[in-house]
Amino acid sequence: MSSVDEISVKDGADFDFIVVGGGTAGSMVACRLAENPRIKVLIVEAGVGNAINIPEIRTPSGAMELRNSQYDWAYKTTLIKRDDYERVEKPNTRGKIIGGSSSVNYFTWAPGS
Repeated sequence: MSSVDEISVKDGADFDFIVVGGGTAGSMVACRLAENPRIKVLIVEAGVGNAINIPEIRTPSGAMELRNSQYDWAYKTTLIKRDDYERVEKPNTRGKIIGGSSSVNYFTWAPGS
C-alpha cells in the first residue's frame, strides 16, 4: 500500500501511533515512525489523500483555483490599516489534503515517492 492510499479503518483496529494531521510535519513524523517495520502508524487527515489526479494541484501556479474549494481550509487573514482604520480580509489558502499547504502548489509540483 502506498503512503497516499485512503483506507477505512475497521472498528477495533489498533495502531502503535496515530498522527493527527497529514500536513508537512505530520507526514514527516509518520514517515520516521514507519521506518520501523514492527510499528503500525495511522495518519488522520480531514482532506483527501492523493493529489495526483487533481488538475488544479498538478498545474503549476494552480493554487489560486483552489481557494474556497474542498482542498482549502478557507482561512481569512484580517489586515487593519491604522491611518483610517480600514479592515480588510484576505484569503489565506491552507491545504486540506495529505501534505497540507505544501500540496496546494504555489508554482511547483514535486510529488513524493
